[in-house]
Amino acid sequence: MSPRRLLITLLTFLAVAATICLSLARTATHPEASAPDAAEVEVVHVLAASSLTQLMPQLARAFEVDHRGVAIDFTFAPSQTLARQIQAGARCDLYIPAAPTMYERIDAVTFDRRPWLTNTLTLIANPSVQQASVETLTNPNRRVVIAVSASPLGAYTRAALDVLGVRTSVEHRSIQALGARSALQRVRAGRADVGVVYHTDALAAGNSVAIITPLALPAGEEIVYEIGASSQVGADFLRWLVDSPRAHRIVEEHGFGRSLAP
Repeated sequence: MSPRRLLITLLTFLAVAATICLSLARTATHPEASAPDAAEVEVVHVLAASSLTQLMPQLARAFEVDHRGVAIDFTFAPSQTLARQIQAGARCDLYIPAAPTMYERIDAVTFDRRPWLTNTLTLIANPSVQQASVETLTNPNRRVVIAVSASPLGAYTRAALDVLGVRTSVEHRSIQALGARSALQRVRAGRADVGVVYHTDALAAGNSVAIITPLALPAGEEIVYEIGASSQVGADFLRWLVDSPRAHRIVEEHGFGRSLAP
């Protein structure tokens, strides 16, 4: 290497080193110029029904883009399980059960509540089941899964079976699942031939299950997800979920309706 080229290389190295040292000095003098401290991130603790497992993370990502310094932490489980956890002291800024009646099980926390989403029931079958129909529910040679009566899905399912006039015959011989996701998984895995699930879960399952037919509730009844905030950060997320056009689009893409109740 010629002396001239060596000199140029040395000067370039010194310039880069000086830039790095200046940047480090600026960060040390002005901590705000560095990346945000993890302690500065405000975490919103959301406990949501398991039937919202596909929807809520997408909503959270959209919210976090517009609200820097806020992170959403989710716990998904059957609504009745979450109610017990909240009553026992679990941190919860926002609770989203699949039925308003779940709030009656909680007196340890006060929630500011708003009706938010609606859903419907669907009869599904494992793809291997041929010619499945509503009559399959009462076929003694077919395994039927429904959610336990303590869950919102279980209560809605029994109301729909009452409409069909088959509740007693189905309930006594059915496989009992803890909630929406577990009922779906049993049908998907072939551990049940048919089952009753939320329409949105059936859509999200794709070709792994066959959608047979919707099931009607008694006249005047509706599946409503009522959202409740117990803190300011929870209330901020609630308002965005209820009022944001962007949130509305994501909700509709996942097959949910929006409650028109005030």
